[in-house]
Amino acid sequence: MDDGYRTRVLIVDRPDNRIGALALRLTRLGLDPLYSSDRDEAVLLAAQEGRRVGAVAVAADLDAAELDFAIKNVAARAGLRGDALVPIGARPPDSAIVALRERGVRWALWEPIDDASMRFVLCAVLSRQGGTDLRLEPRVPAPGLAARIYKGSIGRDAAVVDLSVGGAFLAGDKPLPEGSRVSLEIDLDGGATLRLRALVRWARREDASGRDDLCFGMGVEFEDAGPEVAGRLRRFVQAQMASFVVTAAQPAARSDAPPDAAPDAAPDAELDSPPDA
Repeated sequence: MDDGYRTRVLIVDRPDNRIGALALRLTRLGLDPLYSSDRDEAVLLAAQEGRRVGAVAVAADLDAAELDFAIKNVAARAGLRGDALVPIGARPPDSAIVALRERGVRWALWEPIDDASMRFVLCAVLSRQGGTDLRLEPRVPAPGLAARIYKGSIGRDAAVVDLSVGGAFLAGDKPLPEGSRVSLEIDLDGGATLRLRALVRWARREDASGRDDLCFGMGVEFEDAGPEVAGRLRRFVQAQMASFVVTAAQPAARSDAPPDAAPDAAPDAELDSPPDA
């Protein structure tokens, strides 16, 4: 594994520009894409930028020969293997999924793809390839998950942007000061409401990055998640991760049953550091 930071996503497209809009989308998400719709140019870019490329995005419907070329001639030039490939697009037949697994592909983005899921998967691959994993528990996007924050007797609603066993990012226009202690209620998958105490580790009150996916809010660390609560959180995280894992069977989203072993994910970042750093 390379000792340097691998921050670039190399997009290897087809001549018909099947995933051509991806480059602009990744730029808006704060990622650093390289784009090519020519195979020879893709090989050259991989060789030139190899020490900085950590993920190779390809169309999801590549045939076996195209897939082998992307791994052996493109990824390999950047010092990467099959686990750096991320197929993006409509989910192909199970026979194609088997071919991906046989070649070491671990992660995928099947349509429909929201910005949070795209950033999560690509950052997981980049951090793994670059050796910059810091988290103890994976943090996953949590679209549609609602929370209520209490500071004393005053409550306010918030949206859960992402979630791990150890903490969450809660979106809101008026984040509390760092160091505040709060009580949380999170409605998790239609089950009993989770009640936790949490510490505000950091807050985002303004954004000058120009990224489309950032919102105001605060990162909180859970302080008293007992075994039962931690177990429910972990099952939710595993179910969310299952939708990004290359498996032959289509996983049921947000199941309470633990999925098959998921690939190593980017572990939870130091909670006093913003997830978009």
